[in-house]
Amino acid sequence: MCLANTGFKAIFSAKIFKVQRLGTPEDVAELISWLISPKSSFVSGTIIPVHGAR
Repeated sequence: MCLANTGFKAIFSAKIFKVQRLGTPEDVAELISWLISPKSSFVSGTIIPVHGAR
């Protein structure tokens, strides 16, 4: 989904996600920060979707 969407298309697109908004680069950055931290040391070999609980 393009972050450049505005108006009706962006509002409609956001409503299909449980979080009721479009994702931002900061949302992905938070996951990356966690993945490179010691807190994720037990996580390996998995796919972590970042999609707003669609």
